[in-house]
Amino acid sequence: MNEEQQKILQNFTNLEEELIDSPHKENFKILRQAWDIEIQKPGCTQCIKNGAKNKYTQIASNMILHNFSIEEAKSINDKRNELNKKHTEVAKEIENEIQAKIKEMKGGAEGGDLNKKLIESLVGESIDNPKPADTKTEGEGSAINQPNPFS
Repeated sequence: MNEEQQKILQNFTNLEEELIDSPHKENFKILRQAWDIEIQKPGCTQCIKNGAKNKYTQIASNMILHNFSIEEAKSINDKRNELNKKHTEVAKEIENEIQAKIKEMKGGAEGGDLNKKLIESLVGESIDNPKPADTKTEGEGSAINQPNPFS
């Protein structure tokens, strides 16, 4: 957003100031009226006021940046909110799966069995049935039979 656009947006968000002349002035009057109605409801808390400010600032930003109408900017805002809800649902699902895995792990193995599971998870294979060792003869490829790079 360039300086002029920022100035227009800042002016819009300051409800105590008259709107400055801009291509959006008439639409911003409508937005401010809706914003004012929303925050004048009985029982309106500071959280609701902050949420309303964020909502109308986002709509105004989309109008300024993309030269959208109120309806188009609101549509973008609605889509963002819809996607944010999906994001929250997925985040909850991930957290539930992680907590289930933690619970499973904590409720599972005891003592030596737990150590065995830990070693197997680190090694990446069962320690009861290890993979067969390489058939190289002793020293073949071993660091012992390699020239010392430090001598």
